Amino acid sequence: MEEENSRESYSKRKLIFLLLHFLALFILVVGVGLIYTNDNFSKGIFWMNSGNFEDSKAFVATFDSAIRDVFTYTNYQDMFETDDKIDLKKPVFSINLGPGENNVYTIADVFNYAKKRGFYLDEDLKAAASDDVVRNTETQKDDKSYLVNWKAYSDQRQVKGPGDDYATKDDLVREALDHIGRYLRAYKIFKGEPTNIKYRLDYGDGQMVYTNAKAMSMEDIKSIGRYASLDSDSIVIDTNLVKVPDDMLYLADQAANLKMDTYNITIAVDTSYAAKDDFYLANLRYAQQRNWYFYSIVIVAIAGIGMLTTLWGMTKISGIPYYGASSRIVYRFDRIGVETNVLICLVVIVFLSFLSDKVIIQMIQVFIPRGRLNFVRKMLHFLGGYLCIFYTYFSIIRAMRAGVLWKNSFIKHVKDELGVYTETQTFMHSLSKNYIAFCCVNIFGTAIAVYLFIKDISLIARIMGFLLMICLLFLDCIYFHKLYKNALQREFIAKAIKRISDGNTDYHLEIEAFDGKEAVLAENLNHISHGLEIAIGEQVKSERMKADLITNVSHDIKTPLTSIINYVALIKREKPSDPKICEYLNILDVKSQHLKNLTEDLVEASKASSGNISLEMGPLDFVELVQQSNGEFEEKYEERKLSIVSELPTDQMMILADGRRLWRVLENLYNNAYKYAAFGSRVYVEMTHKGKMAVFTMKNISANPLNIRPDELTERFVRGDVSRTTEGSGLGLSIATSLTKLQGGEFEILIDGDLFKAVLSFPLMDENS
Repeated sequence: MEEENSRESYSKRKLIFLLLHFLALFILVVGVGLIYTNDNFSKGIFWMNSGNFEDSKAFVATFDSAIRDVFTYTNYQDMFETDDKIDLKKPVFSINLGPGENNVYTIADVFNYAKKRGFYLDEDLKAAASDDVVRNTETQKDDKSYLVNWKAYSDQRQVKGPGDDYATKDDLVREALDHIGRYLRAYKIFKGEPTNIKYRLDYGDGQMVYTNAKAMSMEDIKSIGRYASLDSDSIVIDTNLVKVPDDMLYLADQAANLKMDTYNITIAVDTSYAAKDDFYLANLRYAQQRNWYFYSIVIVAIAGIGMLTTLWGMTKISGIPYYGASSRIVYRFDRIGVETNVLICLVVIVFLSFLSDKVIIQMIQVFIPRGRLNFVRKMLHFLGGYLCIFYTYFSIIRAMRAGVLWKNSFIKHVKDELGVYTETQTFMHSLSKNYIAFCCVNIFGTAIAVYLFIKDISLIARIMGFLLMICLLFLDCIYFHKLYKNALQREFIAKAIKRISDGNTDYHLEIEAFDGKEAVLAENLNHISHGLEIAIGEQVKSERMKADLITNVSHDIKTPLTSIINYVALIKREKPSDPKICEYLNILDVKSQHLKNLTEDLVEASKASSGNISLEMGPLDFVELVQQSNGEFEEKYEERKLSIVSELPTDQMMILADGRRLWRVLENLYNNAYKYAAFGSRVYVEMTHKGKMAVFTMKNISANPLNIRPDELTERFVRGDVSRTTEGSGLGLSIATSLTKLQGGEFEILIDGDLFKAVLSFPLMDENS
């Protein structure tokens, strides 16, 4: 029951996340649409910080339009006005009806002819013809052409082209109506309605003046706001606009051709916008567009955050049937391989783009202005692509959660097939290859993103470029995480090797925390650690068994041996008279004592090799101990005519050692020389400094050939004389080696022919110790 409730809760949560995500997507599309349809879309976001309307490009464009309107109106004033009012008696054009017969058409004549022919000025004050005229044009049209003497609106000084001298009355009247319509539009701006535009055009030093502010001088007009001023003696426009007007010089020169060559022109805009004209409306529209642009950006940002948040929420629970579930939801599409999923996604995106261009756009273009069709087409492409990527993304997430993403991957199959070529690949080669691929992806991706930003001004292209940069950043983070993870794993392995080398053979690594070659290396290291642990355990067990065996055997031998020695001593006290019995007792006494020494040496060798000896370390004068050893063995050496040649320093050599154990080492060395040195030879004893080490050296000539390696002499039961004719257990050097190492010293044996050389080295103590 609890599981069923959890399933239902997860299903509702997924549905809520999905609905919220698509709501955020819808808001994002609306926000992008508001940005795209804004008149200032192509200017970026920085135009919002350009200050007031007067410093904007919109103001400059409106001012340029006003300049053209001023010149249009003033040019038509001479043609169509008398005392600032339209004069219907003003001549418009003249035609020649025959020899010596000329006919002049006034504005009134043009209007009358237009009425008869069905011509009129439409709502935009442009010449048009009624439907009846259009239907009956073939039967009623006057096709006769007349010689045109002149036109009031034409510059007679301009060279005419072929055919300009002849025209029909209909064509002349419609042409005249067009010019009258332009005049009326300009008249409406400057005389018919209140305007913020003030102008003054002086020609011929005031002989001809055109102005809509008669009470204002040139300077007065300049003072009302933004202006542009020009005179005929200069090509520099005096202005306080952010940009010099484009056509003012050209329009002034064209107007001068119709009037007088000298002129002084000033056009200004009252920036208080008292009149509700085009500047007033443009100022309001500018403020509204700036606000809406800002609101649209905020909407897009909020929608983007909402999409990312809901996407994160859906990603977190995608593929999980309920809380705490061990199983995962995976569909058939998720199992076909990530490469196939991506390929299908791309094919569907291309198909949807084709469908939107060839079908959907054709169906909805009736309802959408032509200027917005391109944006709608791009948004359809974006939505189709996003939905495909959205579905593919969650398919990949489900496959990853179910553990089949890499398992069913085509790349994995190829890698498995080609794995034989990369098994022997070194880490450096693999790292170099991956780094080169990483650099190529970044360079190629960055180049595409920069191209989308620079070459294509469409919003969709910029969004795609931005998303590409986000993807590259995400890939860089993944690559850095992988490198960091691999470095961390190698550091764990290095620490594990250090701990194992320090003797912690039971240390193991968690294989689940590693991947790739590091996982194989960690697993092999665990095997090594386990093998070492077993081997050391077996060795310790074997050593313990040996020590126990030696101890038990020695104890078992020691009891009867003690009895034998005691009974031999008792028999000797009886002083038997038979010489043979005395000889046998002496041999028995010597052999029993030898067996006793052998037993004791065997126990000591076992303890020394296993480290089962307690040491009493303390400062010790090594030189003094050697001198005592020389004196101790001097009398014994005389039995075999051995002489000790010593070379000892007068200064102390203080070392940290156990005096009793070190004496045992020296005793074994001196006894070894006594047993195996050539009869009547010399034994050399030397003490020297070597760096921070005190070095003791003993050399002697062996009585028998030394056909043996130096390291074999330190093994148990190995003796210098292969024939074993001398007394000895073969344990002395082994005991000496073990005791020396236990005290922190070094023991070395060198053989050169019959020359035997033993070297003991101990660290010298600091003077302050």
